[in-house]
Amino acid sequence: MLLVHGSLQSSKVWSKHGYVAQLAQRYRVITIDVRGHGRSDKPEHAAGYDIQASVRDVCALLDHLGIARTHYLGYSLGGRIGLTLAAAAPERLASLVVAGSSSRPQRGAVNVVMFPDAIAVTEKWGVEGFVQGWQEHRGTTMGSGFRATVDALGARGLVALMRQWDAEPGVAEDVLAKLQTPSLFFAGSRDMLRLADSRHAAALMPRAYFTLLEGADHGQTIAMRDRILDRAEAFFRLAEFPDIEKLSAVG
Repeated sequence: MLLVHGSLQSSKVWSKHGYVAQLAQRYRVITIDVRGHGRSDKPEHAAGYDIQASVRDVCALLDHLGIARTHYLGYSLGGRIGLTLAAAAPERLASLVVAGSSSRPQRGAVNVVMFPDAIAVTEKWGVEGFVQGWQEHRGTTMGSGFRATVDALGARGLVALMRQWDAEPGVAEDVLAKLQTPSLFFAGSRDMLRLADSRHAAALMPRAYFTLLEGADHGQTIAMRDRILDRAEAFFRLAEFPDIEKLSAVG
């Protein structure tokens, strides 16, 4: 079971919300720090954060651990990496669970997810400018884990990361329509950025399903562990039986 965190988080978020403890009762649980996060390298150029590079990192980790196929649970950025992995190397996935994420191009998403003109503000005013803009936009203090990631990146790393996110091409609709990986999408009813995208991707993919997290916004999605894992663990079990098929009407 591979767990991949969201933007400006780290692998610690899965233990914080109880995913590791619950899943470890049945699975070998692996967590990863995506490039720019946690203990992973923090390039200062946008190409260093290309999502295909993150997919290669995941495959290299699985190879290193001797794992041919894995169940995958990704939140936000982790979900986008998972969808890209399903398109690039579907043989590595037994199933895919995507929470609060999107398959679509991300142009303009930084200004929505972070705050308007986040890249320009960070280029001019550095990390402190980014933190101030983020806090003013939300009317709340930035959490310690999020702040630790931002500080570790530094202004140049943070700008590079956001530039690459903004250029992320997504997974084309014709590619999604051909993916055979059993997939389950979650999105909060108040996640205005990802709800429609998640429904859209689930509708396109021939073996995908969708669950609405009532009352949750984007940031609250990962905290809904009980609701997510109640469904995801049943889905993982179902995906382990290759003779169970989702059939389509013909004619």
